[in-house]
Amino acid sequence: MNRLLLTKNHLSSQVYTKLSYELTYSNQIAIITLNSPTDLNVLSTPMRSELSTLLSTLDRDPQIKVIVLQSQVPKAFCAGANIKEFTPLSSESYSRDDIFEPFSTILTNLKKPMVAAVNGVAAGGGFELVLNCDIILASEDAKFAFPEIKLGLIPGIGGTQRFTKIVGRSIASRYVLTGEFFNAQQAKTWGVVSEVYKVEDLKKEALEVAKKVADMSMYTAIAAKDAVKQANELGISEGLKFERRVFQGLINTKAVKEGVDAFLKKRKANFNNI
Repeated sequence: MNRLLLTKNHLSSQVYTKLSYELTYSNQIAIITLNSPTDLNVLSTPMRSELSTLLSTLDRDPQIKVIVLQSQVPKAFCAGANIKEFTPLSSESYSRDDIFEPFSTILTNLKKPMVAAVNGVAAGGGFELVLNCDIILASEDAKFAFPEIKLGLIPGIGGTQRFTKIVGRSIASRYVLTGEFFNAQQAKTWGVVSEVYKVEDLKKEALEVAKKVADMSMYTAIAAKDAVKQANELGISEGLKFERRVFQGLINTKAVKEGVDAFLKKRKANFNNI
């Protein structure tokens, strides 16, 4: 069974099957569906490799504006790393070959906006995968955790840093230090997710959000994602300077010309291919 099913949307309806994913075209939206029910979509070496290849390819594709990441497995979005792969590791071997670094780097450097539709369990590396997404939506049955502490470890794909920046030190410390789960409503209260939906509505709602992003200029969306991302990386003074530089760089673009013209003429802007 394929670990991943990919629906890539464009105006044509051609369907491509390659390795472990399916590729179709319509609407400039790519939908990656994790589909490994026997292990709850764990981030095994093959899964990380497949995801890395897909994300890198989509990020370079000029016909794709936004990526949706979801799960076909009812009980889980992603249960984290494959613990069995930890058995042969040592600190010495890991220092020579950081098995998670390539995957983490690709997630961190993605330019295209990514929407996560989280159902069921998102734990450990699976939760860290979620935190790398720009818009996070959850179903009512979603639950999140960093269980690494129970293995004598800590999160290793940015979890301690990204989670703490969102919820603050006290809440982050509790869940990183105890490995406890928290639910979707708590996640919304803390700002981890932007909205919670009924299980049966999650994928539809995630696609609707993705469509709204895809209606915008891809160039501008990439710039907006970068500016929001820098808010976590820079102090307020440097962040404001960065935002101003990005704003100024957009002034003479085709997207602005189209957007302003559409506003003045009271029509819907057409940001296709700009």
